[in-house]
Amino acid sequence: MKKIVVRICVVSFLAIGLVWFMVSAPVFDVNDITVKGKTIRFGSEIVKKWVTKMAMADGKKVLGRADVQALADEFLLTEKTAVNPHLRFDDGDIAFWYEQCKKYKLDEQDLRREFAARRMVLEAADAAGVMIDLKGDLSHAAGQIMADMLRARLDLDGKKK
Repeated sequence: MKKIVVRICVVSFLAIGLVWFMVSAPVFDVNDITVKGKTIRFGSEIVKKWVTKMAMADGKKVLGRADVQALADEFLLTEKTAVNPHLRFDDGDIAFWYEQCKKYKLDEQDLRREFAARRMVLEAADAAGVMIDLKGDLSHAAGQIMADMLRARLDLDGKKK
């Protein structure tokens, strides 16, 4: 009889834990965007993967060129993608972002958000088979999802407390 009661308690405890997790788990939701008339959908796995990397930032750190390069590497922006290999970051892009950091006083957190958005767009575009013509188009597409990314980040931060 004692074993049955213990098992029931353990099963009840696990069930309560599962329900709590389902209710309190962060929602990684980013709205779909349209590029050249084609819809790019953002699966929660792509959003979760890159939004969580946004938090790993020192918001006060002044970034040097090597820091910008390291972040571009971390977000795989220097790697070619299957559908949009022409959008990989080169030395000119690293120099551009370094200058942006100096000019607009962007910190690591800002750059992580920018780079995460671009990476998400590239991965989702690859999955959808959507070719993005220019880096300016990539920038515009990334801008379309920034607010959603911040909301997802806030959801994640709120659920950690």
